[in-house]
Amino acid sequence: MARTSAQAQDFPIAPDVPMHLIDRIRALRHLDTGPEKFRDAGGPVTLVHIGPARWAPTFAIVTSPQGAHDVLGGFDGSFDKEMTVHVEGRVWVGDNLFNLPHDSWVPHRRALQPLFTKKHVAVYADRIAEVADTMAAEWSEGGSIDLDTETRRLTLRVLGRSLFGTDLSEKSEAVGVPLGQVVQFVGRRALQPIRTPTWLPTRARHRFRVSLAVVTETLHEAMDAARGDTGNGAD
Repeated sequence: MARTSAQAQDFPIAPDVPMHLIDRIRALRHLDTGPEKFRDAGGPVTLVHIGPARWAPTFAIVTSPQGAHDVLGGFDGSFDKEMTVHVEGRVWVGDNLFNLPHDSWVPHRRALQPLFTKKHVAVYADRIAEVADTMAAEWSEGGSIDLDTETRRLTLRVLGRSLFGTDLSEKSEAVGVPLGQVVQFVGRRALQPIRTPTWLPTRARHRFRVSLAVVTETLHEAMDAARGDTGNGAD
């Protein structure tokens, strides 16, 4: 018997999440905890409507491992990064692997591919394990810790050692709050049904630009330091 491939129209439409409008908007604004709330309320694949289609997009929240693989593991034209949050991200932060649509994403991904060969990943794993062991020892000696602060330090120390050959953990306090403000600004703007023009000065926009400048300056300093020290193993 001939084998036929399933078509999207052969499957039922995912259910709308049973949540009040305010709860939906609040969950969408929290990229870390929001998906869990949608999953618990609507299942591994659920739709989130926040207004009329002409004013606001319908979000499809996919939280199962197989669903994530189907969305992220290949490209057949079914999914692409054209949600409002991706468009706003390109406008305000610039092009990057998170927000670029597939055709533009491919050459950027290929440019970074040499950093993620098995050989490089093995080196990263050793550095990550070393950093994790060191910080775990520090935590065990210090009693109670602020998990939010310490995980930022851990992340920056890992990235600094792996990519720049230096310890960026001392920058965690300086970068943590500005980075959060950058993400919140883009996320909130993406969820607004009516957005103010990009040229209009506002307090939120001023805070965003100041915060982005802090994050960008930190990255530039790390890159300059890495280029100036050829013996640090930076990639």
